[in-house]
Amino acid sequence: MIPEEIQRTMQFILEQQANLVISQQKADERMQKFEERMQQADERMTRIENVMLRLANAQVATNESMKETNERVTNLEVSLQRLAKAHAETDERLNALINTVERYISERRNGK
Repeated sequence: MIPEEIQRTMQFILEQQANLVISQQKADERMQKFEERMQQADERMTRIENVMLRLANAQVATNESMKETNERVTNLEVSLQRLAKAHAETDERLNALINTVERYISERRNGK
């Protein structure tokens, strides 16, 4: 090879090396941006997971509260039924007393 060819070959190699360095720098920049985006995505995912966990816990608490409310309503229904029965019995007794008093008053007026 003659010195000009060697010079051109070296120049070509140097240009290719420079292009390779530039390409590597661009790839490094893209990789850094990608890593930053991945970190941001991880942070978002962590926030989403925390929100989902809070929602799940709230749902469990709501379900437990609903169970308690249902139990209380059931207990109130039972108590109301007992109260209604007691009220009916009281009405019967009161009516019997009223009838007795009316009979007594009636008999006294009629001279008995």
